[in-house]
Amino acid sequence: GSFRYIWPDTGRKQKITVPNTHPECYRPRESLTTIIVLGYGKLMGEPATRVLLIPKTGRRHQLRVHCAVGLGHPIAGDITYVRRPFDHPNITYIHDIYAMHDVNLDYKLKHMMLHAYSMKIKLQIKNNKADNMISHQLPKMKEYQFHTDDNPFFDVNDAYLWEKDEESKGIVMATIMDTLEGCI
Repeated sequence: GSFRYIWPDTGRKQKITVPNTHPECYRPRESLTTIIVLGYGKLMGEPATRVLLIPKTGRRHQLRVHCAVGLGHPIAGDITYVRRPFDHPNITYIHDIYAMHDVNLDYKLKHMMLHAYSMKIKLQIKNNKADNMISHQLPKMKEYQFHTDDNPFFDVNDAYLWEKDEESKGIVMATIMDTLEGCI
């Protein structure tokens, strides 16, 4: 669901996505993300894990919330879904390591470390009739697929920030299912 949050340092009001366990959550909807661990290492000297996120549903900020709340580790550079908005005694996290996240690292990065390798978007096309104009029947649904030939799992511009950890070599897969509402 979502709720209105007021940032204590700036007073800025924002409607953010929250887990359905939040006491002020409204309009919860189910969401599902598959997460595959690609590697362990360090990002600007801090421990980090590189993951492949595969959203099975399309809720707004789904990947960000599932990492922050479901896994207990926000996406590096995400200054919205860090610990503060979710600090509430009625919220239970899957992992208790959420408090270990170094929020200061997020402010050192130029942008959030969330990069799309492939994207498929289905858009519904509306057929609007204008006065005295001939209307053409358009297909109800149009599908667009975007793909990059760049390295699919790491933005080359950010490669200098990453150090690989050779000790951890296993691939782990987890599925996070939560109830979210995709509003901001």
